[in-house]
Amino acid sequence: MPLTINFKVKTVFTNNLEHLSATASAIVLICGDEYVMSESPSATTPQYVPHDDASVGFILPAYVTTQQAGCPTHTPVVISQTSAGITAPVGLEDPVLVGSDWIIKPTDITAHADYSFFVYVTADGGSTQFLGGYSLKVGCTSTSVTLWDSGSFDYYFYKWVGGTATDQYILYMPYTNRAWCVAEKNVILNDDQSIHN
Repeated sequence: MPLTINFKVKTVFTNNLEHLSATASAIVLICGDEYVMSESPSATTPQYVPHDDASVGFILPAYVTTQQAGCPTHTPVVISQTSAGITAPVGLEDPVLVGSDWIIKPTDITAHADYSFFVYVTADGGSTQFLGGYSLKVGCTSTSVTLWDSGSFDYYFYKWVGGTATDQYILYMPYTNRAWCVAEKNVILNDDQSIHN
């Protein structure tokens, strides 16, 4: 509902002659419900974080409307599994303010998992919009880590009959692009991927 402001104008002339106008009315429009919302700046997605660390999660961007100065967005936003309606995503907490950042954390920090979600943003005046989708990849999963052979990996190893016992294969560990994904064991396999005896 628009806000109406009533006012008068007082005009002062030479020799302090004054004139007071009749009452005037001004209509101050309120925020509309059709403003477009966006990220500012754009979010990085997916975001990768280690598991077992309660201090990390998906860092949300700021959200703004096309009339942000007069009709700002509200925080915190609501997260949803889908952009078709608000459905709480499984495994994620509601956004929490950490310093100046709104962060979405997994409910189970020990889990290695991938999470996808949208945010539902509202603003003064009733504008609403789903933004995303976003992706949070926690720990070591097939979609969050890239693994490759060490540059020193020995593809050919020759052991000579009658050679010394010190002739041994040196296993160079594969590389990973996530420091928190560490090799825990090695298993020697045959070409058909059965365990080598």
